[in-house]
Amino acid sequence: MGGGVGAACASTVNGLLLSGSDVYAAGSFFSENGTSNYLNQVGMYAGGWTPLGAGMWHSSEYPCDDAVAFAVEQFDGMQVFGGYWDTAGGQAIPYLAFWDGMTWSSLGSGVDNQVVALEAHDGKLYVGGNFLHAGGKSSKCFGIYDPNSSTGVGTPVASRELRLSPNPFNPATNIAFATEAPGHVRLDVVDARGIVVRTLVNQILPGGAHSARLDGESDHGVPAASGVYMFRLTVERGASLAQKGTLLK
Repeated sequence: MGGGVGAACASTVNGLLLSGSDVYAAGSFFSENGTSNYLNQVGMYAGGWTPLGAGMWHSSEYPCDDAVAFAVEQFDGMQVFGGYWDTAGGQAIPYLAFWDGMTWSSLGSGVDNQVVALEAHDGKLYVGGNFLHAGGKSSKCFGIYDPNSSTGVGTPVASRELRLSPNPFNPATNIAFATEAPGHVRLDVVDARGIVVRTLVNQILPGGAHSARLDGESDHGVPAASGVYMFRLTVERGASLAQKGTLLK
C-alpha cells in the first residue's frame, strides 16, 4: 500500500478497517515511510496515504511520540479509534475519538485510560481497555456506547438530529437541533482544513428544541468561501453530532 508507514522510530500497525474502497490504519507510526507526509498514528489509504487531521499525540517527544492507536472500528457512519493519547486533531480528546471525515470529536464523555479493543454490533459500540470509568461511571475495563440509552461510554444528551435548511445554501442557512437535558452546548462551523471559522452557540441551554443561523460570515465578519463545511454540535456529557453543509456562491 504505497510506500507503507513508518519513520526512524519503531513503527507498527495494530488495526485495519475497510470502509468502502478506503482502508483506515491504526498504530504507532509517524509518517508515510519516513516522508514528510505526517500521519501520527492514524491514516486513510485510498491509492495514497491521507492524514486524518493532525492525528494523535501523547507527549512532546518529537518525532518519537509515545502515542499509539490500538483499534479502529466503523460505527454510525464514522471511524472510531481507540488507544493511548492525550490529543486527537490537536484537541483534548484522550483515548477514544471518532473521525467524521473532516474533524475529530469525542464519543460521549469517553474513558479515563487507554482503549485496546472496539467492536460494533446491533447499533452499539463495545469498548475494551485498561480504564476504570466510562461515561463518568464506574466501568472497569469494559463499556458499551449506546446512542439510544443513558448507559455506557457516554450519556447522550443531544438528539440524533442536526438539520440544516437550506442545504446547499447561499449565503445563509438555519440549523435546528435538540437536547434532551440542560447542559452546555457548542455549535461550531469547521472548514475543510479542520479550522473553526464560526462558533454559533457556546452557552448553557435548557433541554428541548433549539435553532441557530449562519449568515455566511466567519467570527471575524469575513464572508465564507464556497465549499463544504462541517457543522459540529458538542453537548455536555453527550455525543458530538456533525452534519455537512455546502456553501455555493
